[in-house]
Amino acid sequence: GLWGIADFGQERTGLALVLRGPVGGDWRVADEHYGGIEIGLNRALAVHRTDPEDRSPPASRIVPLPGIYYRFGDPR
Repeated sequence: GLWGIADFGQERTGLALVLRGPVGGDWRVADEHYGGIEIGLNRALAVHRTDPEDRSPPASRIVPLPGIYYRFGDPR
């Protein structure tokens, strides 16, 4: 999905538009209890930096961010 991120710096507000694709899975631990792991693959599409002098483009690399989670309830 698309994420918008803001950083409120001293000179001006920084903004970024990030494309995020989670890859992972979950498993049923007990009745209506689920645990899971994921790797979020993130790539910056557009950046408006807090430093007005910095006009460099966003990095073209993909940044993996790992995560774990617990979910309770019906999976529907």
